[in-house]
Amino acid sequence: MATKAHQIASQHPTPHDRSLEWACVGADPRIFDPDNVIELANAKSYCVACPARLVCLQLGLQRQEWGVWGGVLLEAGKRLNAPRRPGWERRPPEPVALG
Repeated sequence: MATKAHQIASQHPTPHDRSLEWACVGADPRIFDPDNVIELANAKSYCVACPARLVCLQLGLQRQEWGVWGGVLLEAGKRLNAPRRPGWERRPPEPVALG
């Protein structure tokens, strides 16, 4: 059974264009889920000159992702200016009935 995440990813797949160079390749993915403005700045530093920045941001928006995508902090695909306060729990996305 496919999950909502699998459905979204299949609708908006990551391009496998060998000419695209992703600056974040090899980086610890936890970097892109910042808890404060310093961590946010660190995550964004990978994106500043990344050739795949716009593709990455588009994927994050289309997939309604969380974290830093293409230099922009997203929460369920919506832009945020700063990370949420520590201790604030994210609500998981609502389940979607398949039919």
